[in-house]
Amino acid sequence: MILDDSGTFRPSSDKHAKNNGGGSSITISKVVSRILGISVGNEVLFRNEEYKGRTEYVPVNILEGYIQEIRQGLAKRVAETATTSSSSSDDATTTMTTTLGQHLAQIPVFSSDLGRNAYQIVNSVDWIMSNIHPFFAYTSAEDAADWAFKNFKTETMQVAAGKPAVLSEIGWPSGPSSASLDSAVPSLENLQTFLNTWVCQANKHNVPYYYFEAFDESWKNSISPRESQWGLLTGDRKLKVTIPTC
Repeated sequence: MILDDSGTFRPSSDKHAKNNGGGSSITISKVVSRILGISVGNEVLFRNEEYKGRTEYVPVNILEGYIQEIRQGLAKRVAETATTSSSSSDDATTTMTTTLGQHLAQIPVFSSDLGRNAYQIVNSVDWIMSNIHPFFAYTSAEDAADWAFKNFKTETMQVAAGKPAVLSEIGWPSGPSSASLDSAVPSLENLQTFLNTWVCQANKHNVPYYYFEAFDESWKNSISPRESQWGLLTGDRKLKVTIPTC
């Protein structure tokens, strides 16, 4: 089996497929094994708060339908790998397609959104992915980590119904200071303060999270100055802070 240019699987017997059989299966299996999950949209429910009545508005039931479509698509691919595996006389191809099917069957499907919206889709996702930003809660850098832990517990963990819960976004901007939100002040010093109080605590308590974000994105400056400087590194890949050693 190979991936065609539209990103879908097809049997190597396809007349348009390249004749490299097992090699393609090996490559695909390695790629798929690195997929930790599939996010169907980001902050869709949050944006609905301002998009209601506009074409960008996506009702919860529609989002849940998209999630189900992805899950059904994965199931279809799993079935295809099983068919290819059972019909192949080559042991290597059989092993690789079986492994590929196992990887596909284990990929969780979810949608990342604000923690306060987790309850709306908890029954439709495999993981609960919450974007939690203490900065936008007008919280000081000194109090940001504690605020985030409490928010994650009350708005995400308590509604997760036993499903894995992950902080899909958390971070702090390094500038500009003119973009402050009351006690929440963007600065390098405050970014360092947040890291010092968040990273080791999160590791100690085994809180899974994705830091937002790796690099500054200057293109966002024209949209919102405070959105352009959330990186741990500058746009030219220079580290701005000291990463805590835990």
